Formats: sequence, structure tokens, C-alpha cells
Amino acid sequence: NTFVTHNNYQNVQVDYYIDLSAFEGEIKLIHHFVDIQNYDFLSFNTSGDVTQGRVINSEHKIFDEKKDISDSKFFRGVANDTHFRGYINKEMAVHGHGDAPRSGSVGLNIEGEGSILISRIELSQL
Repeated sequence: NTFVTHNNYQNVQVDYYIDLSAFEGEIKLIHHFVDIQNYDFLSFNTSGDVTQGRVINSEHKIFDEKKDISDSKFFRGVANDTHFRGYINKEMAVHGHGDAPRSGSVGLNIEGEGSILISRIELSQL
């Protein structure tokens, strides 16, 4: 399931407060969403893996990844021109660079089983 905003944004910081204790799977924090085949993302799974990248015509390009992130409830995705950062529990976990994307929607994609509790999502335009 993919949920995105109706508005488009360029340079953004999005904070997500999510409890995954009853969930098994992967969540992608999406930004610069053009369509399901073209968007940027910060993903994390319940095994503790974090990946930052871009989907272009359904092909995944990875900017950075990190293993063994666990017991997290705060996630931040930052995209500012060609500079991309992902924070887990307010510490930078991944940091990548790529071409500046065109403006797009912000949201999330959920793949897995169980339930998640989203207590807050905050969007800031940079």
C-alpha cells in the first residue's frame, strides 16, 4: 500500500513517529514521488536494515545502506537538491548524493503483516 500527499514539494524534511512493534515487513518513506515507478525513498525493515535510494522506471538505485538498526520509533528523511540524508532515532544513519529530483509528493509505502502505529508525521519545506 502506498499513501502520498496531493501536493508536490522540492526540498523537504519529513519526520515520522512510527511504532513497528506489532509489524513484520518493510516501510518506505517516500519523497519526490512522481508515480509508482519513479520516486526517492528511505526504507527500513523489521530486520534492522536501512536503505536510501531512488526508483527510476522501476529500477532501484541505492545511495547508501546500513545494517542493524533496531528498536526505532523516529525516522527522518531529508532531501535538499542533490543531498539526501536519513535519520533513525535522531541520529544520521544514511547519507547519499544524486541528481536533484523534480518535485513530487511525499508519503509512505507499507509492505508486510501486522499493524503499525503512526503517531505523527511532520513535513517541513527547506
